Amino acid sequence: MITAALIYAVTFAIAAGVAASATPLILRLTKRLGLLHAAAADRHMHTEPRPRVGGVAVYLGFAVALFAVLGLALSSPYSLEPSLAHATAAHRLELITGQFETVHRLVGLLFGSLLILGVGL
Repeated sequence: MITAALIYAVTFAIAAGVAASATPLILRLTKRLGLLHAAAADRHMHTEPRPRVGGVAVYLGFAVALFAVLGLALSSPYSLEPSLAHATAAHRLELITGQFETVHRLVGLLFGSLLILGVGL
């Protein structure tokens, strides 16, 4: 049986793993494309150039983890709510409807964050 704590822990592990593995790739890409911020000594803390697009790796971790949870949620109506198997028909319909509303909000969150990422880039 899948518990909420297990779903949260796996989601966090996926997001952290993807962000950690994507960070060196993004750093190499920014150096190759010249997307570095040249710091001036009088106004900035950094004395050496820093990448401007560090949030891309964080977004990739977020998006991959969100897609994994959405895939789990859409694979079976009982995946995120195992108590549905023993519920009455009316209660089951109410819980499944609530689950699909949650999935709808998560997809909106994904596209909203993609819009913010695009504006930031």
